[in-house]
Amino acid sequence: MDNLIKFNSILNNFEIKKSSVVLNSAPKNIGIGAHFFCNAKCIFCLGGKYPEFSLKRYQIFFEEKLKDVLIKAENVDFHGYGELLLMPEINSFIKRINKTLPNQTKTFFTNGINLKDKNFDEGRFNIIVSLHASEKHMHKILTGTDSFEDITRNISVLRKQKNLKISLYSVINNINLEDMENFLKLAYKLKVDSVIFRYLTIFEYKDFDLTVFTSKNKTNEMIDRTAKFAKKLGISVSLPQKFFNKEKNPKTCKCPWNYVYVENQGTVNACVFAGKHMGNLSEMSFQDLWNSTRYIKLRKELSQNKPNDICRKCIEYFSGNIDKISSHITFRPETHKKMLKYIIENRQKYGLFMKDII
Repeated sequence: MDNLIKFNSILNNFEIKKSSVVLNSAPKNIGIGAHFFCNAKCIFCLGGKYPEFSLKRYQIFFEEKLKDVLIKAENVDFHGYGELLLMPEINSFIKRINKTLPNQTKTFFTNGINLKDKNFDEGRFNIIVSLHASEKHMHKILTGTDSFEDITRNISVLRKQKNLKISLYSVINNINLEDMENFLKLAYKLKVDSVIFRYLTIFEYKDFDLTVFTSKNKTNEMIDRTAKFAKKLGISVSLPQKFFNKEKNPKTCKCPWNYVYVENQGTVNACVFAGKHMGNLSEMSFQDLWNSTRYIKLRKELSQNKPNDICRKCIEYFSGNIDKISSHITFRPETHKKMLKYIIENRQKYGLFMKDII
């Protein structure tokens, strides 16, 4: 870590501890919405059409708008909708960020189909492979592809590169819930560095049939078994919070202080869950946005434990929200409202009471 990054991280931690609302530090973690076409059709993915990311777009927009911020960051994540590794100039892009961000950890999220012939050897990279299943039949059901064996082969080859960490990622749902331990076995076999399990986010009506929210006891059992098995295998695992949470006190989410997500179209979110934009970098500088009225208000609300309606529902603010299905629905305002209306009207179908919803 170079001195500029180290100084900014120390200052950022100090300002978080003080609950400062106007910041002199830059975010330690930056997410870039590198949207691109996708060659998979995951059943739990929102999908949709977004402005496609490109090397040129990165150079003329992100490098220009974030030039004083990127160089201070510890981590830069490239994760949008779609599959960034399909970008024609992807190898040139990898070389570019190796040159311009040599001291930052750079994270790519990928379905793994296009990992072949990608050279991450010259920089610090995290590769997170969204695999979701331990065998090809289930993988095809979840992702709509016949590429399971190609993906695992790509991971085995990629494992030989230096300065590289590889994680397997799984969105837990009612199809793959009982596959969690086998998923760990596969990770162990492939010699990856870690495994990440996360709950499904509800975007559409069909997702209510996929969410494990209606299988709380079974989900808790599988989380316990997976944690125990991971310890036995000696593999690092990140598991979601269990249901029936008894935490009574809220916590201060740090995202408005140490993280920012900038989409390819220029819009900025305070976190990956946020439903409303904080502003647009096409219309203002980052520094003006970072200490804008909206950001100051958000930091003040959280530091005083008076969160807005969206943050109040988030598990990052209050872990007990895990037992409310509204916290598993995307926080995009219109979609959240529509999905919430649907589940309230259909709560008997899913065996839910109002206390389980909001």
